[in-house]
Amino acid sequence: MLMEQLSINIQNAGTLKELLGNTTIKEIQYLQLSGYLNGDDIRYLRKILSSPQHNRVHLDLLNTSILNGGGSYIYHYEIDLETCENEIGDYMFSGCCNLLSIILPRNITHIGDAAFCYCTYLKSIVISEYVTDIFNVDDFYCDGGSWNDQCYSPFNGCRQLEEFIVSENNRHFSSKDGVLFNKSQTRLISVPFAKKGVYIIPSGVTRIDSDALSECLYITSLYIPVNAVFNSYTPSNVYLYKLEQLEYLDIYDTVFTNEFGGIYSCPKLKEIRLHGKASFAFYSECPNLNRINYDDYFLYFNKENERFSVIFKDVESVPDYIFYQNNKIESVMIPSVTKTIGKSAFAECEYLETVDIGGVVEIGASAFECCQNLSHIKLGKNLRRIGISSFSGCIKLEKISLPSSVIEIDRYSFALCNNLYEVEMSNSLEFIHEGAFCSCERLFRFELTNQIKEIEKNVFKDCSSLKYIKIGENVKVIGEKAFANCCNLVEIYCLALKPPYVHVTTFDGINLQDCELHTKSCCLKAYKENEQWKHFIKEEIQFLQQPITNKQLSVSMFDTFFDKCKNEFVYQRGEMQYDNLYDKIKKTSNLKILCELSKLRGVAPNAADFKIVAMTPNTLFGFKQLLTKMGALIALKIWHETVNYEYSIATDIALYKTAQNIIKLIS
Repeated sequence: MLMEQLSINIQNAGTLKELLGNTTIKEIQYLQLSGYLNGDDIRYLRKILSSPQHNRVHLDLLNTSILNGGGSYIYHYEIDLETCENEIGDYMFSGCCNLLSIILPRNITHIGDAAFCYCTYLKSIVISEYVTDIFNVDDFYCDGGSWNDQCYSPFNGCRQLEEFIVSENNRHFSSKDGVLFNKSQTRLISVPFAKKGVYIIPSGVTRIDSDALSECLYITSLYIPVNAVFNSYTPSNVYLYKLEQLEYLDIYDTVFTNEFGGIYSCPKLKEIRLHGKASFAFYSECPNLNRINYDDYFLYFNKENERFSVIFKDVESVPDYIFYQNNKIESVMIPSVTKTIGKSAFAECEYLETVDIGGVVEIGASAFECCQNLSHIKLGKNLRRIGISSFSGCIKLEKISLPSSVIEIDRYSFALCNNLYEVEMSNSLEFIHEGAFCSCERLFRFELTNQIKEIEKNVFKDCSSLKYIKIGENVKVIGEKAFANCCNLVEIYCLALKPPYVHVTTFDGINLQDCELHTKSCCLKAYKENEQWKHFIKEEIQFLQQPITNKQLSVSMFDTFFDKCKNEFVYQRGEMQYDNLYDKIKKTSNLKILCELSKLRGVAPNAADFKIVAMTPNTLFGFKQLLTKMGALIALKIWHETVNYEYSIATDIALYKTAQNIIKLIS
């Protein structure tokens, strides 16, 4: 039969073991002590409370006093810990797995580091009226404690703890619904780990200790109030850790004092709702998190790569810097009611790939600057202005289609977009400002609308692949270095009746012998007499009798496709390897035989024929896919230049289709 309660009065400290005598300790369920305790008594209590041979015990120490003296109560990290008067010392009851509840001594003033650490069955702690200090990890580090020191909350690892009960007479601490607060209940110190269901933090709370909510295993919904501040001076800086049943989290205007603070290992968390200025740095291991709901937008979670898609709600504008340098978002969708995107709103978002700007009228300065993986942009029909450096440095961007509503491209909007090769222009475009497309190294063709009156300085500077440019009829001025270092420019189509003013540096770095000017015959004399334009006039050129059309300006589909494939190959393997490959393909005997047969029969080779040429053993490339693909395209290019130019066997569209078939065949 179990002994339900045992009361012992210890008149002389250090005699607890003797007073228990032959009592069958394993039968005790409720142990009530009074009198005096020293290190020897605490050590014996620890034995009772940690041995698997004994029952789990409710311990009442209300009428005891802890004194100095006796031996150490625990040997911890090569240190003998001894009792101090009126203190629950560091690690005093740590690991006491048989402890179910404890009433602390009335005259205790201090509860130490890890005092009840890993009391895994402890359900209730009664804190007496004279306690003035409970060890706090944040305070320890804030006061200059070393991060090398291993310090823990007094209640760390008490996974079954359901309630703190603080004496109403305590002047420093209080409890409400089992939760530990300071006296005024403005500081949340600790939520018991076994707190269940929905927990709404009281509205008066303005400070939340960093580990106050960690490892609360049974909370399903958590509401954090307005103006609460999470304080953290600890090395981990994780505020919400291992809330294993948490499904919904609401945070209102809460401030996290450390930028790394966040949420970690909440396996059932489905949705986070952030209100006002609330924010946090997200930590992983939340496999069921689908979205984060802000006042102005949703973040939808991609479980494969732990990144977010941003979908804005019906907001009038996207604020400045809202996602600046955010490395978690991969796509952005903005609704039709939104009018503006703020300055640097998405700048330097490293993994942003896709943007749909909806009904936006104006894109702010540097809005998407240096988004290095941005490759797909959908611009809405209401867009009128693209701001300074809006897409500058978006190195994966290849194509951009400007809606007819766009009237202004501001300074350096698309500068340093190294892979941008195609721009579909707006017919309404009136202003294209300084450096708008400078250093777009793959851009090969551009048409400027008739509404444009000035091409400002540096607009196409360093566009080294630019071959064809069309200048509208109302252009009056072309600024400094507007086409400087466009070393491959070969044709200029200028519709202006009067030669535009050209700065002396406008065409710096262009080979004037290779570049031809196309204009209307009625304007020829004026261009010949112009000091800058006369260098582009060639005697043999046939000047246009009619206004230039897009059809006349069109570039060979095959040449365009080949140049794109070539540029991609050079980007991956380098110019030297391309040149080596070209030379070897040109010299191979199979290509010579193929050319001779084609002349004899008057039939164009097919994709398989060119593949065979590229895989000839003396090319040394064998079955390497990228090299074989490029080699076959080079063979087609050489055949076109050596045979097809003379015999006109295949049309441009037929060449284009053969090139596409090569890609399909070898991919």
